[in-house]
Amino acid sequence: MSALMTLRENEQARLNALRDLSLLDTPPGENFDRLTRLTRLTRLTRLASQLLRAPVSAISLTDGDRQWFKSKVGVDLARIPRADAPCHYAIQEDGVFVVPDLLKDPRFATSPLAKAGLRFYAGAPLFTRSGYGLGTLCVLDTHPRTLTPEEKRVLQDLAEMVMCQIELQNMIGRVDAGSGLPNQYQFFEDIGSLARQSPGQTFTLLKIELLTPTQASHVLRALGASHMDSIVQAAVSALRPLLGNNARLYQVGQLRCAILLEGSLAQAEAQAEAITSMLSRPILIDAIPVTPHPVTGIYDFSVSETGPRDALRRASNALEDARCAVSPASTSRPAKWPVSKPSCAGNTPRSAPSRPANSCRWSRKPPSPEA
Repeated sequence: MSALMTLRENEQARLNALRDLSLLDTPPGENFDRLTRLTRLTRLTRLASQLLRAPVSAISLTDGDRQWFKSKVGVDLARIPRADAPCHYAIQEDGVFVVPDLLKDPRFATSPLAKAGLRFYAGAPLFTRSGYGLGTLCVLDTHPRTLTPEEKRVLQDLAEMVMCQIELQNMIGRVDAGSGLPNQYQFFEDIGSLARQSPGQTFTLLKIELLTPTQASHVLRALGASHMDSIVQAAVSALRPLLGNNARLYQVGQLRCAILLEGSLAQAEAQAEAITSMLSRPILIDAIPVTPHPVTGIYDFSVSETGPRDALRRASNALEDARCAVSPASTSRPAKWPVSKPSCAGNTPRSAPSRPANSCRWSRKPPSPEA
């Protein structure tokens, strides 16, 4: 593949491409399970007869430190360390990566796959159009074996179809055309999936407005509408190093992003402060410096108690409070709890000094007596 890039030189870009697809830590999709279970699709029927002898098949994704199985058949493992995964090596290959006997290969002899009784591995890499290896479509068996050249071609054919399915799913109504980020509909779907997968788990949602309405109006008149996407893309490039593996980034408006964070509310507020500081740096658009004045709304919630639309609405309320208070950030609480809110006249909550600038929080819990 002419566009194939080495993993070492392009690891961060590869991880960005993987996370942009919003596949990690989502429930197994029916379409992916159908692919690994060898459906009636004409192109996959050929594979069914060739690979029926392999009791295990999986679509796996290579994250920074783990190999995560998006879809699997015949194995209970959900993830394994990346260092122990043959798929880690497969994405560095342009063809099918084969390990005839895991126990005889020192790289995998003590891996979770070998400990689970698996001996044979063959994986075809899943490449994006830009040449980044996201993971593999792999087959495994409980006894040593190999693949014929024809079987390798079949596995590669199927891997190409898996990648087409991934890209098609990512393109239809779930991605912002300008920035390439998952949009609010993907956010709705992800929250629904998390509620089914991890009921009761809490997250913190940051909603960020990159430019004030006045700024946006000035940029629109001076540079044109097409440059709005450039501002979002520059902001995304700045954000990624700060977010790490456990954050999900969405575009939920022309100049608004949402970030779904794991961890405590205090950690989220600290991260919001770092994000606000990063996004406040000048951005060059056609050699013209634009200095954003980002405003952030913060809302912590349980995915089993609060729906995705309500979570976005409450984060939006927090953002509006912050903007009205001429404060970079505001943390907001549900209306059923008494809370001192900032007014558009510029008053700020008494607890504002302890919070990150430019944010407002909505919290599921009642405020402490000190608040």
